[in-house]
Amino acid sequence: MVVPKINLPAGCYGLTGPDGSKTRRVKPGTSVTVTDEQARVINHSSNASLGIISGTQAAVIGTKRGRWCPACARLWQAWSVTCPRCGRDTEEEE
Repeated sequence: MVVPKINLPAGCYGLTGPDGSKTRRVKPGTSVTVTDEQARVINHSSNASLGIISGTQAAVIGTKRGRWCPACARLWQAWSVTCPRCGRDTEEEE
């Protein structure tokens, strides 16, 4: 079962649902989990039509294994043969 996650706009600390339920206070710009019904209502709201918020879950592209940059001590996506930060070669994650 996939639970919709809604990305909050900057300055928004949570949502109040159509039934009066509130999400817990979160850091602005993060996401909150809502029910399918709440996502549907959000998608048909005036804020959604203005592009402020969306009830559709964003697609995320990622891989199970990444590539490690020992110089930056950072894990990058599997297609990053060179480190985007320092330009050195990356190693396969073990």
